[in-house]
Amino acid sequence: MSTERSQKRALLIAGMHRSGTSALTRVINLHGAALGTHLPEPAHDNERGFWENQRFVAFHERLLSMLASDWSDPRPLPSDWLQQARDMGCEDELCRLITEEFGDAELWAVKDPRICRFLPLWLSALGRCDIEPAVILASRNPCEVVGSLHRRNGLGAATSAILWLRHLTEPLNASEQTARCVVEYESLLTDWRTSMQQIANRLELRWPILSETCAGPVEQYLDAGLRHEVSSPTQDACPVAWRSDIDDIHAACKELDRSGAGWDKLRAHGDRWLSKVDFCAPLLQDMLPSFMHDNAQREREQLGKDLEVYKGEAKRLYAENEAHVEQIGALQLRLSEARQQVEAISRRVADLEGELAAKTAESVQLRGELAKARARMRVLEHAKHELDMVLGSRSWRWMRPFRVIMRTLHNRGLAAEDRAALRRMFKNDPRASAHPASAFIQAASAAHDECEPGVVSTSARSAMVQPVSQGGDCRDYFVFSVIDWHFRTQRPQHLARELAKAGRRVFYISNNFIDRDVPGFEVEQLDEAGRLFQIRLYLRGAPAIYHALPTRDELDRLRASMAELLAWTNSCGCASLVQHPYWLETARMLPDSRMVYDCMDHHGGFADNTPEVLARERDLMQMSDLLVVTSDWLRDEVAEYNEHVALIRNACEYEHFCEVPEEVYRDAEGRKIIGYYGAIAEWFDLDLIEKVARRFADCLVLLVGADTAGAAERLEHLDNVEFIGEVPYAILPRYLAAFDVCLLPFQVIPLTLATNPVKVYEYLSAGKEVVSVDLPEIAQFGDLVHRASTHEAFVEAVGEALASPAGAEWIAQRRAFASRQTWSHRVSDLMAGMQALPTPRVSVIVVTYNNLELTKTCLRSLEQHSHYPDLEIIVVDNASADGSPAFLRAWEKGGELRRVVLNDDNRGFAAANNQGLALASGEYLVMLNNDTHVTPGWIATLKAHLQHHPELGMIGPVTNNIGNEARIDISYEGMDQMLVEAARYTRRHAGIITPLRTAAFFCVMLPREVYEKVGPLDEAFGVGFFEDDDYCRRVEKEGWSVACADDVFIHHHLSASFDKMKQEKRKALFETNKALYEKKWGTWVAHSYRKPKRH
Repeated sequence: MSTERSQKRALLIAGMHRSGTSALTRVINLHGAALGTHLPEPAHDNERGFWENQRFVAFHERLLSMLASDWSDPRPLPSDWLQQARDMGCEDELCRLITEEFGDAELWAVKDPRICRFLPLWLSALGRCDIEPAVILASRNPCEVVGSLHRRNGLGAATSAILWLRHLTEPLNASEQTARCVVEYESLLTDWRTSMQQIANRLELRWPILSETCAGPVEQYLDAGLRHEVSSPTQDACPVAWRSDIDDIHAACKELDRSGAGWDKLRAHGDRWLSKVDFCAPLLQDMLPSFMHDNAQREREQLGKDLEVYKGEAKRLYAENEAHVEQIGALQLRLSEARQQVEAISRRVADLEGELAAKTAESVQLRGELAKARARMRVLEHAKHELDMVLGSRSWRWMRPFRVIMRTLHNRGLAAEDRAALRRMFKNDPRASAHPASAFIQAASAAHDECEPGVVSTSARSAMVQPVSQGGDCRDYFVFSVIDWHFRTQRPQHLARELAKAGRRVFYISNNFIDRDVPGFEVEQLDEAGRLFQIRLYLRGAPAIYHALPTRDELDRLRASMAELLAWTNSCGCASLVQHPYWLETARMLPDSRMVYDCMDHHGGFADNTPEVLARERDLMQMSDLLVVTSDWLRDEVAEYNEHVALIRNACEYEHFCEVPEEVYRDAEGRKIIGYYGAIAEWFDLDLIEKVARRFADCLVLLVGADTAGAAERLEHLDNVEFIGEVPYAILPRYLAAFDVCLLPFQVIPLTLATNPVKVYEYLSAGKEVVSVDLPEIAQFGDLVHRASTHEAFVEAVGEALASPAGAEWIAQRRAFASRQTWSHRVSDLMAGMQALPTPRVSVIVVTYNNLELTKTCLRSLEQHSHYPDLEIIVVDNASADGSPAFLRAWEKGGELRRVVLNDDNRGFAAANNQGLALASGEYLVMLNNDTHVTPGWIATLKAHLQHHPELGMIGPVTNNIGNEARIDISYEGMDQMLVEAARYTRRHAGIITPLRTAAFFCVMLPREVYEKVGPLDEAFGVGFFEDDDYCRRVEKEGWSVACADDVFIHHHLSASFDKMKQEKRKALFETNKALYEKKWGTWVAHSYRKPKRH
């Protein structure tokens, strides 16, 4: 027998009814063999359970019925039964049942005495299922079996004996080519451990559960009570004439159980006796006694009479049925009509629900637009009021000459209206000759700008304020904020502060610019550690960021001011946390950067955002590496724009609000206080506040915050409503501690649907009762917050909170929840989201030919300065003779993403690069000369330019030594100084790219898409010269452009390999390849250096 086994095995337990198959199956099951799921409950005739899978029992019964037989039929099955079963689809059904019941089980067993009759079908099905079968023949003293069948089923001795014989000989013959063994029931009960070991040895299997492990359950299951019949009392049950043959067969079974030998002997005994039985089978019917024929005749006559009675009854029932059918038809018609009516009503209800949802959404949208319109009206009214005050002031009249001078300077001459005004003035007052503004102009020219205390301008920054050094792999965070640091303390300040506490340097860029015409910034240190700073950039005109996007000129000026900032921060790796679309282009210029859009609000819900700003926000969503949202509503809104979306809700500074301060606000009249703090703006529900104030006239409604909605004027008629105005963040706990009930009384508009309210976390930090309108984000607070969907329900909830304040347990739960929702937690989530961002692999191909020391320097710089997590380096050596191959073989073992190709001859620059490119697995590909030295963050910055400019097919860095526009004017001594000077240059040119006609291939990066479209380098150019010009023309032909990144510098020794070539040979190679190039592309345009900038 082959020792190779399939992974899955099936144990087919075959044995006559009442032969102990149930006990054997249960013991095998306790040793780890699966039995499937459809097992019957125990019964009176087998209290320990049958352990037969009922799906297979039902299958066997159906098959017997199809063959006009049943389990108690002692006759042989039709000779063609197997083919009949296959024709009827029984084998397919059996395969399906096996798969459904046992799936991927490695060892399973099935037991049903009927398997004995259908073993050939089982073996065929298991073969189709790629499951190795093994047959276990269960044997028991036949006299005990006959006695048991007589007691349970009333079967005669001869019939039972023949059944026992068929259930033994048929599986015996069918299993000759299958692993098999015999288990005697007496042996199982006497020494089950030996029986199980014999099964394992003879079938070459290992039980999943050892006998020692399952001994307890097995001993509990097996006991003498399992034996319902014993041989001595039932010895006379077997026919006397057959007893000798039956004893011989049973003795052969016992020998097989004991030694495992004697299969031929058993088959001989069985076949000899079965042939006798089959010979007499035709005579069985004729040999029946005559009284049995008489009884059968009387039964037939009685059945005939009964049949007539049944026919009469059936006729009556048929008539009744017809009447019932007619009634049912009428009822079904009525039911059908009713169903149609219900369906029509349901459709109408669905339509109405849809219309209601649409109207509700429209109502929310309209309320939002109305709120924005009211806000715009208030802004205009305020502006008109201020303008009227200005125009009516003395200073406006006194400053009129100055305004004329400024317009004259701006327009380079008097405007027509000013000339007319002057003519009128001189006509009316010919004495007017002196210019009243002259003294002011002189004073202005001598004046100088002064900074606020603690703020240092760009001219003095290096001497007075210096951040700590950037640590290791920690990125610097540039928070492009939507508010100034000293405005109301909100999410931007909290995140920035916690990032600094987490060890990151944070540069908080204010939305308030300084109106200056030169690049620069002012810096304000915000912590003692030197990690947190507010930056105010210089920008002419100091525009507001909310109303319009920056112009091209403003972008250039912002870039220049950011370059000044980067020169001061000396940042390598960066992360930009952008909080308004205005900053998109400015944030993208940061070197080696990850960009996060912190989408904290629904910008479309604010009154001061233009369609232009909202369109740019969509660009920002798409271009960000990580899109952070503060609510589920925002996540659903923006999910289509970016696959990397992180839900990072607002939070609280728990320690600031959880303790009751020493000084607490007190109502002079001692009333309970219903309080709110925060902005009182267009989203504030003044109608709701009025209802609360009227309903609880004995309470004080205390509103703390800046009122930009005219709330104080609107509610001035209510004596119990008090406005405090905006207070510093530091003293908010004084008011919160005084609140008996805290409110969130917002209108339900698009802006608030997207809102995750910070103040609720702060309210809960103090353990307060909180009543809120039912906004989507309030659901997360569960029972900690009272929610109301109508004004009436809101007022009622306030009443309940006042009347039945929560006890200590609820207060503790609120505080516990808030303590897990801190800004520190949110910053951890933010940094984890940044860390989880995928980085596309970059493959760098370095071709070497001698110059081992340069190669070592190049590879060392790649390791030290690439700062890229998924970098594959492939070195292709063109048969160097200076020890390079041995060095490279050792170098390759230093990392999983290092590969080396050693050529037997110099295949040239193009061919060697093609070898590397063919092996590369990266999404971005770099060809880098071995005589280069890279600088920090070079990979991420080049890749970012390609991602930001999809029209680019290829990009390279600036360098010290090359024959085209990539060369810049820079000087240094040694690589250490090179890194300093290179950083100084690239930071001042952050975000700038220069278009090129031809990129020099000392270093170029291209996306895989471009490489797969353009193809490999043309190897016709041999060792070198013009392969880079040729490739650039091919890139242009496919519709892409080529550029140089001014914010990436790579040192280049230039032509280190060519320098070792004789001048004559080098010139000849140049001319040959030039001719080849011009044959393809026409006259070669010589490379040129970039023109020096005029200052």
